[in-house]
Amino acid sequence: MNDTKYLLLKNEYNLNEEQNIKLMDVKKQFLHLAEMHKLKEKPRQIFENKK
Repeated sequence: MNDTKYLLLKNEYNLNEEQNIKLMDVKKQFLHLAEMHKLKEKPRQIFENKK
């Protein structure tokens, strides 16, 4: 689980394919982390859409 914390902190579009697969697995196993990650990414999406 320790190596997955960086997957959760890193910008989703900066993940490589292997990291993205691992992140999806973590989200399936730990629903509370999936929700936290969604909330973390939401402001980023809002600001990127304003550009």
